[in-house]
Amino acid sequence: MPSFASVLADRLRREPGRPLVTFYDDHTGERTELSVTTYANWVAKTAGVLVEEFDLVAGDGVRVAVPVHWLGPVFLGALALVGLERRWQDSDLVVIGPESPAEAGDRAEQVLACSLHPFALPFPPGV
Repeated sequence: MPSFASVLADRLRREPGRPLVTFYDDHTGERTELSVTTYANWVAKTAGVLVEEFDLVAGDGVRVAVPVHWLGPVFLGALALVGLERRWQDSDLVVIGPESPAEAGDRAEQVLACSLHPFALPFPPGV
């Protein structure tokens, strides 16, 4: 079975500009489309944050507790790229969005708060 990294590398080589992820938010009207190249870039940068900033290593567990959003597949791709496990509880890191419940990080050693905005706008007050 091919690895995530090899499948993504093949897509980058064959069709780098083709849309890969398209996200529609019916509530806000937001539409975000990521090409293969843009997705791969987000995945690589996110994987770097997980490894370099949170000191995670292959086999560590990450709980992705963001709502349905285009960053969800980015975080999942980053986990796959560096060999991290997606967990539902008892994780080394939990990734939360601005509307995630406060208890989302209670069972994790570390919490990554993600604004769910491509330009990294600040979190709402109190987060």
